[in-house]
Amino acid sequence: MLRFKDGDEGYYANVAPVWEHLARRYRDEKQVLAYDILNEPNGHHARVWRDRFAQETVDRIRAVDPDTWIIYEPPPWSLPDQAFEEIEPLAGDRLVYSFHFYYPHSYTHQGIGGYRKPEFRRPYPGMLRNFSDNKPQLWDKAMLEKSMRNVIEFRKKHGVKIFVGEFGVIRWAEGSDRWLKDAIELFEANGWDWTFHSYYEWNGWNPTCSADDPPAGTGDGGRNTPMLQVLTGYWKQNQSL
Repeated sequence: MLRFKDGDEGYYANVAPVWEHLARRYRDEKQVLAYDILNEPNGHHARVWRDRFAQETVDRIRAVDPDTWIIYEPPPWSLPDQAFEEIEPLAGDRLVYSFHFYYPHSYTHQGIGGYRKPEFRRPYPGMLRNFSDNKPQLWDKAMLEKSMRNVIEFRKKHGVKIFVGEFGVIRWAEGSDRWLKDAIELFEANGWDWTFHSYYEWNGWNPTCSADDPPAGTGDGGRNTPMLQVLTGYWKQNQSL
């Protein structure tokens, strides 16, 4: 029987017993490649997750499953700069450190959420804001790499495995294929694994839809767009595990 803790820290404290239960259930399932123990942790007590409960979660998984890879996303939000600024490696084997990449945010998310104003409809490369309250600056491939610098240094220092668990750009952003190519080239140059967001969900992210397709629906849009050509070119380089 699972017993959960209450209080402000309870959310993070409850992750460990849940994953111990799941690991015991799925440790022999060959289709399960890894456990991503918490997606984009953030909030007032996210530091408690980083400093205490993430390690407890790893330990409790390893007590019942020594083999399945464990993916760890540090707070806040698994951002490449902030999340990897003060991070220390966890203890344990077969650990993967993950970040999500949508920088500059006002470009990759233009037209949705808090980025609906015409001022965010700008091309890449160009003078862009990362978040809405940041000053515009030149975002190009060199700036993308600079924003990943903390991850690059963390990997060099500790020799860990890095996984870009999410990255993507809204399909109607001018220069989206160029952004996608620059980002993947940087991932590949650093030897990182990656997964694109996203293919069959809401079609604003879907590379099989063209820039002027209506923003609704899911599934295959049926178009061989420049974004899709970038992705398939790199997918062809996949190697069998």
